[in-house]
Amino acid sequence: ALCRLSDPEYTVAGLYGSGTVAPQGTLEVTNRIEVSRFGGAPTGSTLTVTGNLTLGTGLTCALRMAETDGVWTNDTVTVSGVLTVAGGGAVDLGCTPEAPFALNTRRVVMTAAGGIVNPAALGGWTLAGTGHDSATRLLRIVRAEGNSVVVVMARPGMMVSVR
Repeated sequence: ALCRLSDPEYTVAGLYGSGTVAPQGTLEVTNRIEVSRFGGAPTGSTLTVTGNLTLGTGLTCALRMAETDGVWTNDTVTVSGVLTVAGGGAVDLGCTPEAPFALNTRRVVMTAAGGIVNPAALGGWTLAGTGHDSATRLLRIVRAEGNSVVVVMARPGMMVSVR
């Protein structure tokens, strides 16, 4: 589906579903982004914003993740402009203890062709819905890597590779 927005600035509480949103300027979401909200969209669907996107403070991004036959797939948000991170928030992967997010796994959940403004704010984001939510000795990381937002689930410690 395609939704064209004619005003240069839009602020909405929620952005739901897969497809394309085409703001003329910047779209700000203050509460929730959920690619799968209206059913039927398979895990691995994409929400595309052709313009700029601002993630409001306290926002939750519900981006499902699942493993099928040893291959991980996840919902993504793709931004053709700039992605601005206003403050803290959360990424909810929708995994369960019966089908948890694999440890020592890194997945890209958002990309922004125009770059990420305030990427350090992602350090204040939480990673939920991992299927390991009650485990206390695991690292749950949301961070920027170049023009991407990635999530990482790992055990703390150090690994040394010798050649």
